[in-house]
Parts: sequence; C-alpha cells; structure tokens
Amino acid sequence: MDHSTPKSLADRLLAARRDRTRLALDTPPPASFAESYETQRLVTEALGHDVKAWKIGLAPDGTVFAGPMYTTKDRVLHAAPTGFIAAEVEYAIRLTKDLPQHEINRAEVLELVGEVLLGFEFVETRFIEVPSLLLHMADNVANGGYATGPILSRAELDLPQRRIVIKADGHTLFDGPATHPNGDVLAPLMAYAKASADPAKRDQLGGIRAGHLVTLGSLCGGVAVPHACDLVAEMPGVGRFDLRFER
Repeated sequence: MDHSTPKSLADRLLAARRDRTRLALDTPPPASFAESYETQRLVTEALGHDVKAWKIGLAPDGTVFAGPMYTTKDRVLHAAPTGFIAAEVEYAIRLTKDLPQHEINRAEVLELVGEVLLGFEFVETRFIEVPSLLLHMADNVANGGYATGPILSRAELDLPQRRIVIKADGHTLFDGPATHPNGDVLAPLMAYAKASADPAKRDQLGGIRAGHLVTLGSLCGGVAVPHACDLVAEMPGVGRFDLRFER
C-alpha cells in the first residue's frame, strides 16, 4: 500500500481547508498512528492554533485516538460547499491537572475534573466522506469546531436520563435519549491515558494538560446536517445552542 508522508498529507489537508474542497477517499493514508499524530501537529502549527481542547474516540474494538479541536465563540459555522457535515451534542470536561500517560481508573479521572460543560461539536471531514482511521485521525478526527454551553453538575457524568433534540430550520433531525457509545462517558479518556504510555500512540502536541477542555463523545451519534440552516441543538432542562450553518 502507498502511504502519504506527514508533510505531504498536511499540505493536502491545509489546501482543503483553505480552498473549501474535499479530498478523495483513496488518498494514501499515513503509515502509522505516530505519522497521523505528526500530521495533526503540522496542520495545527501551520494554522497557528494554540491547542487547548481535545476530542477522544474509542472504537468498539478498543482502538483509542485523539485529535485537537479549534474552539469557537462564533455561532455562525462555515463549511465546505459539499461533503458530510454533522451535529453532535456532548459532555465536556475541563481538567485541573495534566492527564497522566499511564493507566488510570474512573475515580482517578474524576480527581482531574474541574468543570463539566454541555458541548456542541460541528463535525466536518476534509474528505468526501469519513475516511479510514489513519486519515480520520490525521484530519483532527473530523473536528470542524466546538462550542461550549452551561456548566453542569458532575452528576451528569453518570449519564442520567436526558433527551436531545436537534432541529434545522424548525424541522426535527433528531429527538431521542442521550446515550454514549461506550456506556461510560469517561471510558475514552481512561483508554487514552492508558494508550499514552506508548509514545507511538500519543499525540505530538504536548499532551492533554491542566486547563484543557476534553469532549467525551457524542450523546446522539452524528446527526447529518444536509444544507445551510438555522440549527437548534438542545438538551431540554440542561442547555441549548442556537447556531447558523453556512456552506
């Protein structure tokens, strides 16, 4: 199989961001996790971002991966004219201490938690569709932006019965219970701390540090947003986001 070097793939991802275009799914992937993380670093440095927010994914087979997020206070979100766009309502935490690079249990994770917040992720891949894992990782795990809502009780991390409603121009795209794909919303963070013991399986942007925001995964799956619209994403009784998508 052919592979992209981190530099060549970073250049292509940067061009896709700049020109608002999409890359083909047959783009050669990086050769390893380490090269995906190196690509993230090159893109982030070229864009001039000081990373203070992260997303972590934990696949059903136990594979865990992380990507930097570029947070925004702008409620108008801009996407490329074509390609997959999704909305996700999530819980996020702000850490009071650095995330260890070794195995930790749930109680130890809770000791790191400062604030718990409601979060909204704008998911936008730089590819025509969501690509293979190593390309997905290199592309900041398809993060297009992130907005935070109200500070919540720490009890929300036990995932009480909640409902999520997402509407586009008043039409319901999603209305259902909040669920997490890993059951425990803290499972991805525990898995990433354990994986980080291996330098080849950790990010190359300095790690997840005190003061950083970490989103804990979608509570509604990836809700496709098919067109430019006024978007409302709400967890009734907890918080609401009023946003504008433009393509």
